Amino acid sequence: MERKGETKYMKNVLHVPNLAKNLVSVGQIVEQGMQIKFNKAGCFIEKHGTLIAKGNRHGRMFVLDVDMPQMNAAMFSRGPNVISDLEIWHKRIGHISMQTLQHLLRKNVVNGIPKFRVCEMSKICESCQYGRQNRLPFPHEGHVRKNLLDLIHSDVWGPTKNTSIGGCRYYVTFIDDCSRKTWVYFMKEKSEVFDCFRRFKCMVEKEATTSIKCLRSDGGGEYFSKEFSDFLCRQGIKRQFTCRYTPQQNGVAERKNRTLADVARAIMAEKSLPLSYWVEAVSTANYILNRCITSRVHGITPEECFYGRKLSLEHLKVFGCLAYVHIPAELRSKLDPKAEKCIFVGYLEEQKGYRCYNPLTRKIVVSRDVIFDELGSWYNQKPNIEVNVENENEEENELGSGRISSENVKAVGQQSPTSMTCNGPSEGSSSKTKLNVCSGKIVEKKKYDKKGKQKMPEYEMLDEESKNVEDADSDVSMDEELGILALKTPGVKKAMKEAIQKLRRSTREKKSVERFGYDTYMAMHYAYMSKVVKLPDPTSFEEAKDEKKWVIAMQEEMDALAENKTWDLVKFPKEKNVVGCKWVYKTKHDSDGNVSRHKARLVAKGYAQMQGVDYDETYAPVAKMATIRTLLAIGAAKGWFLHHMDVKNAFLHGNLEEEVYMCQPPGFENKKHPEFVCKLKKALYGLKQAPRAWHQKIAEFLINIGFKVSKADTSLYRRGLMVT
Repeated sequence: MERKGETKYMKNVLHVPNLAKNLVSVGQIVEQGMQIKFNKAGCFIEKHGTLIAKGNRHGRMFVLDVDMPQMNAAMFSRGPNVISDLEIWHKRIGHISMQTLQHLLRKNVVNGIPKFRVCEMSKICESCQYGRQNRLPFPHEGHVRKNLLDLIHSDVWGPTKNTSIGGCRYYVTFIDDCSRKTWVYFMKEKSEVFDCFRRFKCMVEKEATTSIKCLRSDGGGEYFSKEFSDFLCRQGIKRQFTCRYTPQQNGVAERKNRTLADVARAIMAEKSLPLSYWVEAVSTANYILNRCITSRVHGITPEECFYGRKLSLEHLKVFGCLAYVHIPAELRSKLDPKAEKCIFVGYLEEQKGYRCYNPLTRKIVVSRDVIFDELGSWYNQKPNIEVNVENENEEENELGSGRISSENVKAVGQQSPTSMTCNGPSEGSSSKTKLNVCSGKIVEKKKYDKKGKQKMPEYEMLDEESKNVEDADSDVSMDEELGILALKTPGVKKAMKEAIQKLRRSTREKKSVERFGYDTYMAMHYAYMSKVVKLPDPTSFEEAKDEKKWVIAMQEEMDALAENKTWDLVKFPKEKNVVGCKWVYKTKHDSDGNVSRHKARLVAKGYAQMQGVDYDETYAPVAKMATIRTLLAIGAAKGWFLHHMDVKNAFLHGNLEEEVYMCQPPGFENKKHPEFVCKLKKALYGLKQAPRAWHQKIAEFLINIGFKVSKADTSLYRRGLMVT
């Protein structure tokens, strides 16, 4: 220490560089008018002559025993950087509890989290209050299965009035009892549960290399359809279901749905996201919870318990924050922006990238080149939500298994300055629900018929602040689906309001446009698809070698290759590149969905080829759709007969100019010379130059018989006079 220009040194000083909290702030105690005395007996704190606290001496330390309100301001002042790190990681990991965060640090369960001291947060997390506040849970004790997939818990959540961006209104969860790993499938209708379970079963049994033993669910009709029950009987899966009105018997799935909704609600409230983002929020919540420890799986996360490897959380970001996604050079010109501003909406299991949503283009972008502004938000203001319960008539909560009364609900949101007016016929009403959304107020009027039954509710918008909006120089158009600022055009709001007042309000129920898809197929198409996708084709030689039909198909392919003299067996050439090969299997069907033949094709692994060594040019022209349409139009106009043909094993007819060596086909190695390799003379499927070799072959043949290449399209050949 320095004093008056002199440096003095102190010995036997205790120094803790990473100390996050002071033991006692003496300065703050003195500022409150207290006196501190230190002596050999201990430490004494007095105020106006009255002893407030005292402490005993232990060596050179004074341990103070204080439990007085007057001392709270002077005790435990925080360090400069600890709480800020704690708060940002609390947001990154989905607003999990402090206890869970303590376990993550203490047990070293995951990597990527900095070392800091976890304590009670200095202020209440507002987002947690919106998303996680609930009644005290009842105690639950149960037996956890020791083997994976011995028991699967399942439950359906929904429907929600807030349709997602993709049109979903439900989701179903499947939870492994041993690892507590959860899979979530989103649905548009409840009837899709059976399809989701089939996809889940096919995927999870291959990953766990074992089969599902038992399925536990509630007594919902979606689990008791005839096809679902028959499928479980055929697969030998035991069914367990709850008694009626006893959801506690399916408590694992019920609680998981509530936890997912709590976390989703919290992370959406943190960035003031519209409710149409609930699918992305639930998916992100499930991704995070699978990587956090649970009370039933001690010491490890569900992901580690299921897959057997420790995961890292270093890549986690705050859900809903601003994300600047890099635009590749191929998709922009020289002066275009190099990034686009999006909203971070989650992670992917299939790709190493972040899912980002652009509200302006309404497109999802997956990229690894993203810069995050974790403190920024697309929507600035947080909703101010007030809930007053005055009636015992309960309705299901939109984002959770908890219930709230809709008799007196007031919600104030300030996400945009626009207001909407929606008038409906009004009759006598016994209760009202007022919603102040944006700058207006929605009043729900409940009607009752003569028998006392409640009819469909009506809504009325009380536009209190529309005058302020009309007086503005420019009006703002609100995206009705997402609630985002989409367009600014002067005079639009005034013109729209005048037009709306002249139009009669339609009371007809609106239905979404039915796009083309499997749902629009007729029964015949359903029957065809059920035959086509009945059994999957083999993916390797090991799977197909024991089935006679595939052995015959492979032998037919080998006979065709031998007849075409595709290769010669030679000794392994030194300093030459040798590519591998594999079998590809495909079941061919006729127009009725019946199996017509089983096709096995030998494909070279062209990705192992080296440019300049075993291939040079790869370009081959492809017919233009404009050319095909022109030919069809001319044929229809002139009454021509059009003939279409297919060349069997077309690529095998192309001659190779380069030296290409390939391993012998699996299962058909030469017994006398298994070490030999195939020197290809003809092109083979999978080679990089195979399309070019086939084009040269067919072009040479057509030119020899009198055809000429068209100048407009090099894949078009003509013979005789030009068509006019």
